[in-house]
Amino acid sequence: MKFHGRIPRVVVAGFVVLASTGVAAAVADEEPASPPEIYRETTGAASFASSGFDGTGTTVAVIDTGVADVAGFDGKVIHQENLSSAPDAGDQFGHGTFVAGLVHRIAPGANIISVKLSDADGSVDVSQVIAALQWVTLHKDVYGIDVVNLSFGNDSRQSAYASPLDYAVEQTWDAGIVVVASAGNLGDESGTVTKPGDDPLIVSVGASNELGTSFRSDDTIPSFVSRGPTQDGIAKPDLVAPGTHVESLRAPGSTIDVANPLARVGTDGFRGSGTSFAAPIVAGVAAQVLGADPSLTPNQVKYGLLHGATAINGDPAAMGSGTVRASRTLTYARLGSANAGVQRSAGTGSLEGARGSAKVEVDTLVRTPAGQLTEVSVPLEGERTAEAVTEAVDAPVLPVSAAIGALDAFDNQDLRDPEGWDASHWGAGNWGDSQWAASHWGASHWGASHWGASHWGASQWWASHWG
Repeated sequence: MKFHGRIPRVVVAGFVVLASTGVAAAVADEEPASPPEIYRETTGAASFASSGFDGTGTTVAVIDTGVADVAGFDGKVIHQENLSSAPDAGDQFGHGTFVAGLVHRIAPGANIISVKLSDADGSVDVSQVIAALQWVTLHKDVYGIDVVNLSFGNDSRQSAYASPLDYAVEQTWDAGIVVVASAGNLGDESGTVTKPGDDPLIVSVGASNELGTSFRSDDTIPSFVSRGPTQDGIAKPDLVAPGTHVESLRAPGSTIDVANPLARVGTDGFRGSGTSFAAPIVAGVAAQVLGADPSLTPNQVKYGLLHGATAINGDPAAMGSGTVRASRTLTYARLGSANAGVQRSAGTGSLEGARGSAKVEVDTLVRTPAGQLTEVSVPLEGERTAEAVTEAVDAPVLPVSAAIGALDAFDNQDLRDPEGWDASHWGAGNWGDSQWAASHWGASHWGASHWGASHWGASQWWASHWG
C-alpha cells in the first residue's frame, strides 16, 4: 500500500523505487524462487490441508489494492468491496492479487473478502485504512470474517498506545478477528518495525528466506526485514514466514505487472519478496487453524502461532518466535492464550502522527466566485481525512482555503464511539452511499475521492520487491 514519503529514492535488497515515476524496477538475482509447493511444505500447510484442515468454513479479509478476476482463486473470492477511487473492485495496482493468492495457496478452502483501498497508483491514507478496518468489523457476521490481512505499513513513530490506527486494529481484534500485519521492509537496524505491525495485540510477521528448499534447517532472515523493538519497547515481529521470491498470482496489466515483466512466472504467476508476502502466509495458517477449531479466540490463535513456531538461523530481533508451523499452531492454541496484561491503545493520538512521513493528495470540488466548478488537489495533512466534496451542490466557494474546508476532519471521539464498531448500527446500503450511524470522520464517500500521486518514496507498498 502506498503511504507516500518524501524520500526521493530508496534501495531495498536490490529493489529500486524511482521517485519521479513511481515505477518499481525488478532486479534479477541468483537466489532461488519459492514456488507454492515449497512454502506450503516448509510451513506444514500442505500436510495440514491434506489432513482435512484447509481453511474450509473460514473467511479471510484482505485489505489491499483489490483482487483481479483471475482463475487461480477457484471461485473463493466471495465479495469485493471497493473503497477506492477506481471505477471497479479489481486490482489496477497488482499487490492485492498477489497477497490474496498467497492466502489461497496456504488455505485453499477459505473464502476471501477483498477490501480495495487504492487505484492504479497504489496511494492511500491512514484514515482510509481505519475506515476499512471498521468496514471489516461491521461486516464480520455478514461474511463470517475470521482473519484480516494487512500487508502494508508506514514509518510513523507515534506510540501504539495513542495511535488511532493501532486503536482500529485492536478494535478489530476485540471483535473476534485475528489481525495479521507485515512488520516492514526497512532493513536490519533496530527500531524499524512499521505501523500497524508495531501494535502489541495483533500478530506481526517478518520474512524468511527458504533458499529454494523445503528444509527449515537452511532457512535464514533476509536483510530487508524490519527489526524491533518498537518505539514503545515492544519486541516485534512476533514470528516469520516465507517471504523471499515467493510465487503467487499475477494481476495482468496492473501497474506492478507492467513495470516488472521479469517477475512473471509462466502465464498466471508472479514472484516477489517482502514481509507483505509473509503476512498472508500466516493469515492462511490462521484460517487453517480456525477451520480445524472454530472455537478458538484470536488470543488463542496468537498463542499457538508464537509457541508453535520453530527458531531458524538469523537475527532474533527480526525472527521473533521463529518460523510458522501449521499443525503445531493448532496444538499450542488449545493450550494457552496470548496478550494477558497487554496495554491497549487509547486512540487519542493525532491522525497526522499516525501518518508519519506519509503524504497523499485528494481531489475535491470547489466553486469559483463566478460560479464555475473546478477540481483542486489538497494534501491530506493534520486531521483531514480521505473524504472530499464530490457533489456540485456541496462545493464551497473559492478562495480562502475553501478546498481544505471541503475535506472532512478526523474526530477521535467518533472513532472511539463503541457504536461505531457495532455491526447492528450498519445500514444496508453500499459503502459509498451509506451514512455512518456513529462515526462521521470521513468514511462515507471513499469511492468518489481521487488520489494524487505526486509524492513518491519509501513506502512499504513499493518496498516489496519483485522478481
